[in-house]
Amino acid sequence: MENGAPATRIGFVPIILKSSIAFPEPRILRQTRNKPLSRKGVQACPAVNVLEKRVIEVLAPYSVQIRCVESEPGTFDFHLINQGTHIAADRFKDLFYVHEPHGWRTPKVPVVQISIPHFFVCDTVCYLNMLPAFASPDGVRAPGMLVSGRYPMHKWPRSINFAFEWSDKDVDFKMSRGQPLCYLLPETEDPAGQIELVPAKMTQALATYRARFEGVTQYTPNAESLFQEIEKYRPEKLLEEI
Repeated sequence: MENGAPATRIGFVPIILKSSIAFPEPRILRQTRNKPLSRKGVQACPAVNVLEKRVIEVLAPYSVQIRCVESEPGTFDFHLINQGTHIAADRFKDLFYVHEPHGWRTPKVPVVQISIPHFFVCDTVCYLNMLPAFASPDGVRAPGMLVSGRYPMHKWPRSINFAFEWSDKDVDFKMSRGQPLCYLLPETEDPAGQIELVPAKMTQALATYRARFEGVTQYTPNAESLFQEIEKYRPEKLLEEI
C-alpha cells in the first residue's frame, strides 16, 4: 500500500499450462536492483524507484538465434542458428511469425514477432504499455526497433508478442532464456499507487471470455471498436490468484 490505497493487483497467466514451468516468470523491475551505494546513489533516487516499482520485466522464455537473409530483392528468409538455439524447430515455427510486406512500416524492413507465453489480467482499470528493456544492461537487443503498443488489459486480456522491425540484416536476433526481453508499464487509476504482480489461474470464465476475442485482429483492422461489445461478456472477476 502507498498513501493508504490498495495496490493494483496484476496477474500473469500461462497461455498453455503444459510445459509452462520452463518459462521464467515476469517480475517487477525494482526487485532486481541492489541496495544503493549511498544516499546519493542512483538507486536511492525516489523518481527512479517509483518508476521501477511499476515496471514489469518480461523475460525471454527460451534461447534462440535467428538469421535474416535477403534471398532476392525484397524477399527475406529466416533461419534458426543451431549454436544459439535451445528450442525444437518444429515448436518454434508456431511461435515465430513474419508479417506480410503490406503490414510493414517501411519497405524492405520486415516485421517479425515472437509469442510471449504469458498474458496479463486485472480487475481494475489498467492499460499496459509495451516498451524496450531500456534499463536492463543485459536485456535483449533486437536488430531493429521494437513495435511498442498500449491496450486496456482490464477489458482485453489478450495474448501479447515481442515484435520488431528487422532493419539491420547483418545482425542475428539472439535471446537467452531468462534475459530481460521487454517491459510492461501499467497505467492505473491511481498513478502513485503500487503494483502487485501475482501468478494467476486460467479459470473457465477467463478462458471463455478470451475465446470471444482471441485472434479478432485477423478479422478487423480496428479491434478497439469492439471494446464496448466485449465488455458485455466480461465476467465480474478475471483474476484468481494461484
